[in-house]
Formats: sequence, C-alpha cells, structure tokens
Amino acid sequence: MISRRYLYLMLAALALACNDLALGPGIPKPEDPGAKASRKKVLVIGIDGCRGEPVKYAAVPNIRKLMQNAVYSYDALTQPPTWSGPGWSSLLTGVWGNKHGVTDNSFSGSNFAAYPVFLQYLKAADPSLQTVSICAWAPINQHVVSHADARVNVTSDAAAKDSAVARLKNGDPDFLFAQFNDVDAAGHSFGFDTSVPQYMQALTKMDGYVGDLVNAIQSRPEYASEDWLIVIAADHGGNLAGHGGNSYEEQNIFMMYHNKRFVSREVKKPVTNSTFVKFMQRGQYAFTENTAYDFGAMVKWTVEYRVRTSGLSSDPPFIANKDWNSGNNRGWVICVSGQGWKFNAGDGSRRVDIGASAPALNDNKWHHIAVSVDRTGLVRLYQDGVAVGSANMTALTTLDPANVTKLIVAEDISKTYGSRYANPVINMADIRLWNDALDPLTIAEYAKCDTTVTPDHPYYSNLIGWWKGTDGKGTLLKDASPKKIDLQIAGNVNWEETGKDLCGAMVATDVPKIVDIAPRVISWYNIPINTAWKLDGKLWFDY
Repeated sequence: MISRRYLYLMLAALALACNDLALGPGIPKPEDPGAKASRKKVLVIGIDGCRGEPVKYAAVPNIRKLMQNAVYSYDALTQPPTWSGPGWSSLLTGVWGNKHGVTDNSFSGSNFAAYPVFLQYLKAADPSLQTVSICAWAPINQHVVSHADARVNVTSDAAAKDSAVARLKNGDPDFLFAQFNDVDAAGHSFGFDTSVPQYMQALTKMDGYVGDLVNAIQSRPEYASEDWLIVIAADHGGNLAGHGGNSYEEQNIFMMYHNKRFVSREVKKPVTNSTFVKFMQRGQYAFTENTAYDFGAMVKWTVEYRVRTSGLSSDPPFIANKDWNSGNNRGWVICVSGQGWKFNAGDGSRRVDIGASAPALNDNKWHHIAVSVDRTGLVRLYQDGVAVGSANMTALTTLDPANVTKLIVAEDISKTYGSRYANPVINMADIRLWNDALDPLTIAEYAKCDTTVTPDHPYYSNLIGWWKGTDGKGTLLKDASPKKIDLQIAGNVNWEETGKDLCGAMVATDVPKIVDIAPRVISWYNIPINTAWKLDGKLWFDY
C-alpha cells in the first residue's frame, strides 16, 4: 500500500516539475540532485528568552556556521503579553493569543481544541511520522503539546541537550522539539541585553548545545539521505527589567531556518520612523556652522522638537546657540530643569529665564516642546501644545554669540558643557526651526503626535530647518526643510529602535514572527496548509 506521506511527496514533485514554481531568493529547487529521495526531518530548537539583537553580537560560532546556509533574522517578533506560556503556545500552534487563548503561564483559558499544536496536522497527514518533544520547562508538554509520540520533561538544559542528542543518535525522529531555559534565567537575573555579560555568556553556552545537536544529526548513518530543516526560535525577548510587557525589546526574538542546501539570507526589518537618534549627552551632539542661522539678526523665530527620556538631571541643553557657562552669555538655550525644562536668553549683560510650568518629562513618553520668540514682545513656552510660560524679551539686545557653531542639539556651543554633569539619556526627533513666531493654535495643532508638516502648513514658507531624527543610520541629521542644511553628529552616534511611533503605537513591520514556524514545518513535509486551520503565520520561502 502506498503511504499517504509517499503520495504527498510524489504529488508535490509532479506539481513542481510541471509548473516550474518560482522559489524565494537563495532557496534551491527540490529537484536539485539528491533532493527527491531525501527523507524530510525537522529539529526545532527553542531557546527561552533569546532576544534577537544580542545574538548578533554574542560569541555563537555554531549558530553562525548554520547561518551560512540559512534564512534568519535578528529582528523577528512575538506579540504581548511576552510570557513563556503565550509565546510557546503561539510557536506550537501557529496562531496568536486571540485564538489560542493563553495569556500567562497558567495556561488558563487555552483554546487548543480549536487551535491545536501543529503536530496534530503532521500526524493526521502521516501517522508514521515519529514526533518527540523534550522540554526543560515542563508546562509546555503538560499544557500545549499533544500528538507527540514521546513527551520528555527534564530539569536542566544540559539534560535537555543530552536527551535530544541521544534521540538523534540512537533513534529515528522525524520531528524533534528541544526547549531550553538557561538564557531566560540569565535574563531574569541580570537583564536581557548586550550590555549584560551574564546574558551574553548564557547565549554562548547555549550555542555549545546547538553545536552538539547539529553534530548528532550529521553523525547519523542515514544523514546523506535525509533532508533536515533546523529551526531556532524563542518565545519572547526582554529588557533590563525583564519581560512580560509590550516593549520592542520584549517582543524581539531570534529566528533561523537552516538547511544544508540553503543560501544565506538575512531578513531585516525595514527602517521606520520608530528608529530615533539617541544622545547620551557625553560628547554626543549634532550641530551646524551654517550662517543661515544668525539669531543676532532674527527678530522672530520658533523652535520645536519632540523628546523622550526616562530621567533627567542637572541642566544640560536640549538645543542652543550659546555658551551655557553663564546665563548672561549671548544667545539662547532650551535646557533641562529638574525633571522638566526651561528657556534662557542673554545679551552679554542681561538675561531672561523662564521655566516651563508643565508636567515632568521623565515618563519615557514622547513630548512636544515649542518656544516661540518675538524679540519685540514675548517669548512663549509650550509643552504638548499647551502654553506653559512666557517672558518679556524687549530688554535684550543682540543674541549673536559670534561663534562658528550656529546651532547645536544636546550640547552648548562650547561643546564641553554636557561632559561636566551626570547627564540624561534622551531621544530627540522632529526638530523644527522657523523664522517666525508661530501662533498658539498652529503650535497646538502640530504638537499632535500624528500631525506632520506638509506644504499646507500655514508657516511652511518660514520653515528653515526640519531634522526628523529618524534617519536610522549615519552621522547626519538630515534636513527635510527646503533649506537642506544637515546637522553633523559628533561622538559615537546612537540610533535606537523603539518599535513604537511618536504616538506610542507599535510600528508594524514585515519581519519573521513566531507564528510563521508552524506553517513552515507543515510545508516542509509537503503537507498542504488547510485554510480551515486559520494559521496566522506566513511562509518566507516557497520550499
């Protein structure tokens, strides 16, 4: 009798031969020599808490070797809540939490009857497939995994590795899931970040286990006639505080699909407006020497910007054209004041100081700041579109400091002020400069996070600088105004992917996601995806 599995292989091969289906870049056609007779097999290595970005910098030679024949991404994502229960449920069912119902590690509310682990679809298509699940975190096997011929719970990563190696060397599994915990444990104890040595060391140790598993596969007597797909993925990422929330770092995971005939291809997230310039305030700033910004000659101007920080200290500048060593010095500055901000202007002997009577900025959310100056009248301060202070400017004479630097962000024109203090870390974006004093209604309208400047802006002809700070790379803050006067970035430039836009909403990017693994594995066995399963994942290559 012809098995269902053999029939699927024959039908798939016939369809490919007849239609010459196009495949994804870097992926060989299955009619390559040796492919038709190969037995399809899958190893899924689940690394709890394996955030994508740290893998890029960790000492992981075995994973890097696999990348030479892999489709992989440091930018892959899961969805909140970023706990292990929902994460492993999404990986093993191929659907998001709104379907499988798991919201925490208790697995209460699960809906696996309607959205089962994908092993059910494998066994329904071919009952002869031998499936194994080995877990260092027992609740996965207890609550999620069904339709496995063997479910093995162990108490350590070393035991998980030994059990998986033994199965690969001495048994004949067609599908093996091996799950590991120690990377997550290091993240919980010390933080999920490249700056944490213990976390990076845990990744290196895990890489050794990956090497042992790959060696076990390659030492199999039938390896030459087997077609192994090796998948590496995580249930969630994390940040310095842990995981469970909805930050980008907590949703970011590493994912890889390896096969010995694949050509290396990294899937990167597109650069979006969720990537912002980040100033550490110590030797990092942006400036211009362009004489178009002569504030000695300007009678009216407006400065706007958006800032995001979780903590402020002392009084370093946000943006300035003066030496902030003395408030009497010529020029102006918008600077930190407590957990808020203030404006200062001086003409060499006199000064104006006005603090913003506004809520604190240190809530790690984006805030819009605006200062509208009329030297024949008032300087007006606004936060998030609301007036928060004003002062008379008529007593001041020149505001030209006669310095080669005409405008500077995250420093003063001496370029040494910030180094004197324990300064804050800030993201800045949407920095706009106008050669007129914008009215309150216009400022309020364009302070909204989802309102951007277009040629329809009532003051567009007065726009003389617009540095969005979302370039994502490089050493320039590019000017989006008609002036095209870029700001040069000094110091070791930082670009931070926040994963959220200026309104605090997650930015949707087409990158690999945890739910993609189920349809990929099912398709690897040439089993057609049934739309009735309502899987949420996608295939990143057509083989």
